[in-house]
Amino acid sequence: MEQVANIVWTGLVAAALGGILLNGEKKNIHVSVDCSANGVLAHDRKWTSEALFNILDNAVKYTPADSDIQASVHCWEFYVKIDITDSGKGIAESRQGGYIRVTSVVGSGSTFSVFLPCK
Repeated sequence: MEQVANIVWTGLVAAALGGILLNGEKKNIHVSVDCSANGVLAHDRKWTSEALFNILDNAVKYTPADSDIQASVHCWEFYVKIDITDSGKGIAESRQGGYIRVTSVVGSGSTFSVFLPCK
């Protein structure tokens, strides 16, 4: 496991978004981001970046062309919550667990919430 790093979380989200923008543009998917505040969190940079990228990549894959994907970051007392919402086909909520929560309506899309501990 890589060393746990302290990082400003808006940079973490921006790095993950950078990996999906080209594919999103090809499908004319509008990606909006709400990172109104900034903060520091403790995390494994490689795992966290990969997890966020995978969620965003799946959002692009399963969201129809000419649709929207929203990413937002909320700072709570003990966690930083990162929401990624798409308008794809949705999945059964039974895939939730760990520090990632899924809220989904089949046929309407999904919201993946990633909870990371604050430093």
